[in-house]
Amino acid sequence: MATSVNLVADIGESFGPYEIGQDEQLLDYLSSANVACGFHGGDPVIMDRTVRLCAEKGVAVGAHPGFQDRRNFGRVTIELPPEQLFADTLYQIGALRAFTDRYGTTIHHVAPHGRLGNLTAVDPRYAEPVFEAIHAFDPHVRVSATGGSVLGELAVAAGHELVATGLPDRGYDPDGHLTNRRNPGALVTDPAQIVARAITMIEDGYVIAVDGSTRVPVPSGTILIHGDKPWALPAAKLLKAALAERGMEIRAL
Repeated sequence: MATSVNLVADIGESFGPYEIGQDEQLLDYLSSANVACGFHGGDPVIMDRTVRLCAEKGVAVGAHPGFQDRRNFGRVTIELPPEQLFADTLYQIGALRAFTDRYGTTIHHVAPHGRLGNLTAVDPRYAEPVFEAIHAFDPHVRVSATGGSVLGELAVAAGHELVATGLPDRGYDPDGHLTNRRNPGALVTDPAQIVARAITMIEDGYVIAVDGSTRVPVPSGTILIHGDKPWALPAAKLLKAALAERGMEIRAL
């Protein structure tokens, strides 16, 4: 059984006067963070502050590029030509790197956000230009993806380390992909249930599909909680305690 778990959350998604999540408190429980890069959320001031906090608290910084769509928080499909997807992705990662350079840290991994992330899991039209941007930025950077995703396969084939990630606060379809947020069971909101699902992922390597039909295989080494949700902080606290009871620590890859 694993002795450590990489606990990550999406953070830095506030912008201007709009405060999203409880980032500073949540960072006390994380080993890694997916930091918004200014398109779906975040802005230069927030990126600077978030990377500084990560550096101060010893949390690994991951780039979290998404669609340029604050209105929908990057959670709807936007049709873009490949060259635009490539450029938008590379631009966002590069912007975040300016702040990691400032605070003496690095881009630990790249994790596409929201609808872009979902599309890179199943559609080569999105996965290929996004991967090409990640690879152009750094041919050795870790790539975060759900198991069996197109993006993950591209990353592994090119020699990137795959951060195979389980999402206990999201429902899974029987095919192993995340269920659409409009569907029943798409979001798991009870912190205790989130933690129970995370422990099953870690110890047994599966989660029950939203329709109850099957055990969906999931990775166990990295667990993601959505930092913009009110359940993120209580779930992270409970998960840290549950892992400690099992002799496991929270540690970045």
